Order: sequence, then structure tokens, then C-alpha cells
Amino acid sequence: SGQAADETALESVVVNYAESSIVADLNNGFFTAKIDAIPGENTYYVVVTDKAKNQTTIEESFYFGARASAGGAHSGIIKNERIYAWGRNNKGQSGIGAVTKLRDDPLTAAATHPISPTLISVPSDDVAATETKFVSLAFNQNSSTALDVNGYVWSWGDGDNGQLGLGIAEDGIVDETDYNSPQKVPNISDIVAISRGGGHCLLLKADGTVLAFGYNAQGQLGDGSNTDKDTVVTVNGLTNIVQISASSTSYAIDEEGRLWGW
Repeated sequence: SGQAADETALESVVVNYAESSIVADLNNGFFTAKIDAIPGENTYYVVVTDKAKNQTTIEESFYFGARASAGGAHSGIIKNERIYAWGRNNKGQSGIGAVTKLRDDPLTAAATHPISPTLISVPSDDVAATETKFVSLAFNQNSSTALDVNGYVWSWGDGDNGQLGLGIAEDGIVDETDYNSPQKVPNISDIVAISRGGGHCLLLKADGTVLAFGYNAQGQLGDGSNTDKDTVVTVNGLTNIVQISASSTSYAIDEEGRLWGW
């Protein structure tokens, strides 16, 4: 949204984004347009034309996602699409490939405890790339989740209550395995946003629906049950969602600006 003014009456405001040209709603100089953002950096161009066919263009950009996140005592950032993490690692939540503690003897420890930003390098499935590139982070107390540039989700750390989403569907067992390095969450794609609560995770898909996994004692997964899930389930009744937020409960905002909670 924005405002455009000219000594001559305005004819149109068009937002050029990716391969799309979106004609904005224009009312007394105020304009609004919707673009479907991709995770990471987004650049768009606003083209204003007046009745005399004069034109001017401005370029703007924004970042969709979280390039920094912190749990109870561990933190992470994304720089140049690579993850750096540090801090508490008793459950592998820093993702360095080993469980470590600050008091470890450096001569016998499995790895150096990450007291400063440490690169978490994740091999890529793409034969054209050596490393997975990331655009967003979501940490909680002892678990970590990241979103890559291709819309896939990765989890590591404390697996209690299935909160890493790495279980096997319909096997009747909640997988509570801890992982000390990023693991790709199976059977999901086209994710554009992630959020972590106390023991569960919310995922927003490009089509505006919401998925969830993990702790569910109070119904925070929104699937109509209070059973923990170690694989993704669909949150009931939500469409056209544009933003999600998980805490001890769950929230979402839809295209109309309405807030949903469960």
C-alpha cells in the first residue's frame, strides 16, 4: 500500500513483481496491491502513470522470513543463505553434528562447544549445488527448524513429543529421537513460512493452508485432537492464511486481516 500524487490526475499504479504486473486499486491517490511473496529477498517496482502518460518508477524490497532466531539458550542467524548457530547444545539444538556442553573437556569432547557463531553446513539434494541454502529460522527452547530456498523444512535438536516432525506416518509411535544436525522433514513442500512454539511447529504453505506437528496436549496442532503428532497434519478450517505464529498456543492471520487462534 502507498500514496501517489501528481499535479495531473493519476491514471494507474502498477506493481511489477517477478513475472507479474499487478494493477493496484487506486482511490484518491492511495493504492493497494497484493503480491505473493517468496521466502527470502523480494524486490518489486511501483510504476505510476498520470493522465498525460507521464511515468515514474520506484524500486522497493523486503525480506520474507526470519534471518535470526533464539531458543531458551541457543541462537542462530542466516547470512548469505547459510546457517550459523551457537549456545546450548545438550540436545543437539545448535546443529553442529554432536551433543556438547560448555564444561566439556576439549581434549575428549566429540566436538568444540559452539560459544560463537558456528557454520552449520547442510549437503544439498540438488546436484547443481553443494550446500542447501536457507531463508528462514525458527528456534524454541531446545529445538531448531529452518526453511530452505526450495520450500523444504529441516529440523534438529530435542525431539520430545514429535516436535521435529521426523516420524513415520501411521506407525502408532511418536518418534522422540533427538538429532544433532539438520534433518529434512519428509513429505512436505511449498512451505513459505515457519514458526515454533513451546513444543510444536506451524508451517504455512504457498496455497494459504497451515500444517503442524509436535506437542498437542491443548489442541495446538488444530487437527481436532489432543494427540501428539510426529508427522505433519493439516490445521482444520484455515484457508488464505498469510501469517502464522506459534507460542504455547497457535495463531494465524488471513488475507482479510482476521486473527485465528487455537
